[in-house]
Amino acid sequence: MILLLVSSIILYFVSTVNYLLFHSLVEGFAIIIATLIYVLGTRTYQYSQNGVFLFLGISYLYVGVLDFAHTLTYKGMGVFPGLGSDIPTQLWIAGRLMEALSLFIILFLDNKRVNYKLTNMIYGFITSALLLAIMVFKTFPVCFIEGEGLTTFKIMMEYAIITILLVGAYILYLREKSFGRSFFETVGVAMLITAISELSFTLYTDVYGIANMIGHVLKVVSYYFIYKGVVAQGIDEPYSIMSTRLKDGAIRDSLTSLHNRQGMMELIEKGLDHTEGGKGRLGLLLIDLDNFKLINDNYGHLYGDRILKEFAELLNNSI
Repeated sequence: MILLLVSSIILYFVSTVNYLLFHSLVEGFAIIIATLIYVLGTRTYQYSQNGVFLFLGISYLYVGVLDFAHTLTYKGMGVFPGLGSDIPTQLWIAGRLMEALSLFIILFLDNKRVNYKLTNMIYGFITSALLLAIMVFKTFPVCFIEGEGLTTFKIMMEYAIITILLVGAYILYLREKSFGRSFFETVGVAMLITAISELSFTLYTDVYGIANMIGHVLKVVSYYFIYKGVVAQGIDEPYSIMSTRLKDGAIRDSLTSLHNRQGMMELIEKGLDHTEGGKGRLGLLLIDLDNFKLINDNYGHLYGDRILKEFAELLNNSI
C-alpha cells in the first residue's frame, strides 16, 4: 500500500510536467498487471481449480487489449495521426464496460467449470467486433466532441458501469461467506475503486485534466487489487493447503488418520511445554491391538484394514 501511495504521488507530479508521459506510464502499468492477471489466472488453475480466477484472467487479457488500443490512439501519441479524442474515449468505454460486466459475471460462477477455449473465443470475438466498430466502421456512438467535452452517451455509459460495479460489490458483500473474506477484500475493493474511478470520468472536459488523471491512477490501483486477489487465492492458498496436507501426512497414519509415532512425540512435546511450571496435567494413553497379526494372516490385509479403520473411528468418538 505504501508503494502504491508513493507511486501515485510520483505519477501526479509526472502528470503536471508531461501528461502524455503520465498517461503512457499509467496505461503501461495497467496493461502489464492485466497480462499478469491472465498468466496467473490461467497457469494456477491446475492447482487452485478456481474457475472464477480463470475467467477473470481471460477477461482481463482482452480488457488489456482494449487498454493497449486506447493508449496507442490517445491524443498526442502520434501513432494514428488525426484521430482526435473521440476514438480513445470510445475504446476506454468499451474496456471499462467489458471489465465491469466480467467482474459482475464472476459473482454467479461460484465453483462452476469454465471452458477456457469457449471463453477465449467469446472474448476474442467481442473485442474484435468492438475494435472494428470503433476504428474501422465508425459505428460506435460518439463519446467526446472537441471543444464541447463528453457526450450524453458517454456520461450515461459511465453511470451504467458505476451501477454495475456497485451492485456487484453489494452482492459480493452479501455473499462474503461463500466467496471468502480475502476475495471481498481484493475483488470487492477493486469494484469500489473502479466505480470511483469511473465517476471521475464523468466530470472532465479536457483529456489532459485533473479529473482524467485521478481516474487513470485509480484504475491502476483497482487492477492491483484484482492481481492481489488472484495471487492470494490462485497461489498462496493452494500452496498453504498443500503444505498443511504434507505436514499432516507426516504426523498421521494414512489409513486411520490417527497420529503416528512422530505425531505422538510432537503432541507430547507440546503437552510438556503446556504443563511446565505446574500449569496443567498431562495424560498419555498408548493402546495396542493384541495378536492383530493373526487377523491379517487368517482373513487378509483388507479385512485387517477395515478393523483398524473402525477401531480408529471408535477411539475418535470416545475421546
